[in-house]
Amino acid sequence: LCWLYWEDGRLLEAAVLGEYLAHDDSESKYAPAAAKVALAAMERLVNQSLASPENDGLFESERLKRLATLVIERWPQSAEAAAASNLLVHIAVRSGNLAAAEKLLQQLPESNRAAAQLSLGSAMWSNYLKATAHVQGEPDGSAIDLRHRAEKYLTLGFEQAQSTGNISAAQAKGGLY
Repeated sequence: LCWLYWEDGRLLEAAVLGEYLAHDDSESKYAPAAAKVALAAMERLVNQSLASPENDGLFESERLKRLATLVIERWPQSAEAAAASNLLVHIAVRSGNLAAAEKLLQQLPESNRAAAQLSLGSAMWSNYLKATAHVQGEPDGSAIDLRHRAEKYLTLGFEQAQSTGNISAAQAKGGLY
């Protein structure tokens, strides 16, 4: 039913039902898959709310964070947990909390880090460029540290994405940085 709601574009119903299964019926063999559908539905609801001028998306973002945390706690070694961790990294990057994103990135399985590393590296690189835009001469130590961290994540993310042979446009952009 959760999947059918998703397919029908009934995102709120898909999110609520998937969250219910993840929270209250986590022993069901369908709970992890329903939780993944709920994560996708909630992420889309967050994006829709952020696109709306009347909504700041805070409520939806907090629900998405709670759901992602629940998925990671319930099924830590699953593909769903990796997807949830990746979502948390992207939320932290989008909100500008790069320290939290770095911490979350370390919790991701090595094989699932490429997209998150590229996203984090791109955000750090953008912050570095902003910080040094009006600097005459050599940037300060914090800006140089930011540049080195950005280079590290961009390089690792691109190398990992390249090894899979399936590079998206966003990953190619990270490689160009």
